[in-house]
Parts: sequence; structure tokens; C-alpha cells
Amino acid sequence: MNNCCLKRFLVSVICSLFYAVCLYAQSGLYVYQGGYFIRDGAKWTEYRPKDRDGVWTSYTQYSEDLFYIYIQNPSDRVSVPKTKNNAFFIWRYNRWQVLYNTIDIYDYYTDSKKKNIYCYRGGYFVRDGSKWREYRPNDRRGVWASYDQYGEEEHFFNIRNSAGAISIPKKTNNNFYIYRNGRWEVLYNTTAIYVSAPKYDFVFNFGYYKIAGADGQFKVVKEPASLSVDRRGNGVVRYGNNTVKFTFNSVINTGIKGTNKEFGIKFVHDDDNNINIVLGDWAMVNIEKFCPYLNLMECKNKDTYYKIREMVKSNTYFVK
Repeated sequence: MNNCCLKRFLVSVICSLFYAVCLYAQSGLYVYQGGYFIRDGAKWTEYRPKDRDGVWTSYTQYSEDLFYIYIQNPSDRVSVPKTKNNAFFIWRYNRWQVLYNTIDIYDYYTDSKKKNIYCYRGGYFVRDGSKWREYRPNDRRGVWASYDQYGEEEHFFNIRNSAGAISIPKKTNNNFYIYRNGRWEVLYNTTAIYVSAPKYDFVFNFGYYKIAGADGQFKVVKEPASLSVDRRGNGVVRYGNNTVKFTFNSVINTGIKGTNKEFGIKFVHDDDNNINIVLGDWAMVNIEKFCPYLNLMECKNKDTYYKIREMVKSNTYFVK
């Protein structure tokens, strides 16, 4: 190899190593309505706190361009926007389709992935029990300020440090406030809040759903959905930005009429309102007193179906 070729080879190696170091040093919080992505170098994790306590799904980065970062897992390819004026896209039916509308992007996030997050334009707070940390990535790489919680109201958490007191909203229709000059003043406008869902004994997660229109025709919505139930007769269906709570008074293992073939599990609200989990693969939601008729498709945790069937067989599903 002559000197010229050797130089080009070394430059190529150095550039590749530099890119790899930059890639694996990068972190970020990418926020959409109902969930967020966390970037840790080439590894990406998606969270939908109201649907699941923990990781919703994971991805690996495989490419990027000026406007998007491209990530994938065995099931999907997603393009993540680099600026908040672009949407998230997913590759479906041989084309890119809008997956989520972007709320905000923060190009720094290294805190715990399981804590509750309270976002405003340009920064965010992370709750860790009674400890709170504020991050403003455009101003500092790292913690901007730390606080201790000293109180809680119906609509706010109250936190403080040596510099002063701040009220953190529990819902997005309230703002962040700071105590100044003897009164509370608006500090930030709220953009998104992510709080883990209440605990349910069983959760069914679905890849997408179909919703019945006024004409009885089903519209396919390529967004995740979930069905959560506990052992005391409470449940919740989540689809899109909708959360529908319901109750049920019995759980029945069902079969195909006139045969011994298994069909599914039925959660019965009353005679006309129930939810069927069909062989663990999908769910028919017929609780029209609460929400439109839904079919929840591509169940991702079929093992839950078998656990419940065994409890129903042994008459041990309900607890006091």
C-alpha cells in the first residue's frame, strides 16, 4: 500500500471511529402525545406509561439523514424526527406513514427511564420519589437544578430548593408556577406529562386497533392499544388518546357453540356489554355504553391469556 492510499485508509478509519464515538455519546428524549422515546447512543427504547409500566418496545439505530434518525426492531422500522416540526413515521404497506405527532425534542437525557417526567418547552422535570431534578438541555448538559418535595395538593406537587419554591402540575391543563415576590407566577407552560399507569393484574398489549364508525364499517388505526384488568372486576381500555374504564362481574372461558373447541375469554359487564379475548390473539370490545365497538389486533403477550384461562377453570380469578 503506497503512502497516499495509506493516508486515505487512516483518515477513513479515524472518521469512522469519530462517528461511532459521537453516536454512542448521544442521548435524548423524544416526546409525542401519550409516550416518548429515549436515545442511548444507537439503542432506543419507547415508553407509553399509561399503557405499560416499563419498556413498550426497543429499537436499534441503523441510519440517519439531515432530518431523521432511522431505528428498527424485528417488527417495525420507525423514523424519529430531529426537530419538533416533523412527525414520527413508521414503514407500513411499502411507504412511510405518520405514526405520532411530535410534541418536543430534548437532545439530552440520562436519567432513570422509569421515573415520571413533566415536560415544558425547553426542559423537563424528573420525579424520583420526593426528589426532583430539572433539566434544560439547551443551557446545560446535566442537571440544571435539584429540589425536594415538601407538599402536595389536588392539582400540584410543591417542591423547593435554596433558590425558591415551584409547583409542578399533575395534568397538562395546568402550568408550572414559581413563588416570587410574595405570590405564585407562571414559570413554564406545560407540554406533556408522563405518569405510570395504575397497577393492574393483567395487561394485554396490541399492535393496532380497528374502530367501528357510524356506518358500521371498521377503520384501521395503526397505533398501539391495550386492555388491562385486575382481579376485583376493574378494567381499562386504552386506544389512541382515549382511556375508557369499565367494570365486570364475571369472567368466562368460552368455546365454539356445538363443539369442544376453545374460543376465548369473556369479561362480562352485563348481558349486552362484554369484552372477548379471542384465543389470546385479538380482542372484541363490546362495551358501547362506554366507547365505540373496537377490535384490538395483534396481541403481544398471549401468555397472559393462558394464565387467566387456568384461573377461570379453577374458579380462582376473583379476589377480595
